[in-house]
Amino acid sequence: MRLKSLELRDFRNYKSLKIDFSDDVNVLWGKNAQGKTNILEAIYFLATARSFRTLERKSLISWDSDKFLLGCRISNGAEKKLRILFSQRERKVSLNSKRVSKLSDLIGILRVVIFTPEDIFLLKGNPFKRRRFLDICISQIDRKYVGVLQKFKQVLIRRNFAVRKYGNRNNSFLWDEQLAENTAFIMGKREKVIARLAEKAGEYHRDITSGKERLRIEYRPSIKVKEISKREIFTHYEKHRRKDAEKLCTTTGPHRDDIDFFINGKDVRLFGSEGQQRSAVLSLKNAEFVLMKQETNETPLILADDVLPVLDRERKRAFLPSLKGNAQIFITCTDKKEIESIGAKAKIFRVFNGNVAGERV
Repeated sequence: MRLKSLELRDFRNYKSLKIDFSDDVNVLWGKNAQGKTNILEAIYFLATARSFRTLERKSLISWDSDKFLLGCRISNGAEKKLRILFSQRERKVSLNSKRVSKLSDLIGILRVVIFTPEDIFLLKGNPFKRRRFLDICISQIDRKYVGVLQKFKQVLIRRNFAVRKYGNRNNSFLWDEQLAENTAFIMGKREKVIARLAEKAGEYHRDITSGKERLRIEYRPSIKVKEISKREIFTHYEKHRRKDAEKLCTTTGPHRDDIDFFINGKDVRLFGSEGQQRSAVLSLKNAEFVLMKQETNETPLILADDVLPVLDRERKRAFLPSLKGNAQIFITCTDKKEIESIGAKAKIFRVFNGNVAGERV
C-alpha cells in the first residue's frame, strides 16, 4: 500500500497544500509548531476517521474557516481516491468520486500504524486509551467490527438512559438481548486479536532485550464468563440488573475492558521503569504492524512523529530496522542530523509555518 499524494485545505495551520510522496521514506523536518505533525494527523484521519491528538474534530478546522478538506491518492494494485469535507454542519465523504454515507466507512481502505512520544500513556494512562488503541487496530483489519462497535455504543446509551429513568424495572432492560449479541462479538474479536498481538510482541521484546525480559500481554474483560457467547453474556447482564440500577449505568461490558502488561511477571504499569514501558509499547506497535500486514496482505503505512529523540541508543537501534522493510514511512524530526540515523534513502521535506518544500531525494 502506498500513499501517492495528499491534499489539505483549511486543516490546522494549512490553508492549502498539495504534496507528492516517495514510495519509500518521507522525512518531514523543521522547527516545532510549524506543521509537521499536522501532516501525519491528516494521513491518520484519512485512515481512521479520527485524530490521534484530540477527540474534538472541530479543532482540526483552521481558525478562520468553518470546514476542512482532506484528499489523497492511494495505490495498492489499483488507484483509489479518498476525499473528506468536514464541517460542523455536514460531512461529505467520497471514494473514487462516489459518495460514501459515513466517515467510518473509510476505515480499512488506508491502513496506518503510528508511533508517537505519547505512546507511553498507552500503559500509564487510563483504560480508555488502551481500548481505543485496540478498537482502531481491529477496525483496520475487520470492517465488520466498526459497525458492531457503533451498534454497541448506541444500545449502551439507550440502556443507560432507561436505567436512569426506570431503575430496576423491565423497561430498563429491553436492550439486553442486543447488548449481549454485540458484546459477544466484540469480546470474541478482542480476545483473539490480543492473543495474537501478545505472541508477536513477546517475540519482538525478547529480541530487543537480548532475551533478558519476557513481555506478557493479557486481555482483561470486565465480564467474566465460561464461554464468550450471546447466551452466557445475556445471563451476566441479567444477573447485574440490580447493581446497574443502583449505579444508574451499565457497570460491565466492553466499555470497561482493559489490557494488562507484564515484564518478567511484574505489572509494567506499576513496577516497570520508563524505559521498560517504552520498550513494551514499541513491541506492541511492532506487533500491530506485523498482524495488520498478515491479516490484510497489505503493508500498512508507518507514521513516526518525533520519536527518535525519546528513544535511547538500544531502543533506537531496535526501532530503525522497521524502517528498512517494504513499508512506506512518514517520519518527522526537528534536527537534520536525525535524518542520517534513519539510514535509508529518503525524500526530505522542509516544513515551515504551514508551508512544505521538497529538498532532495
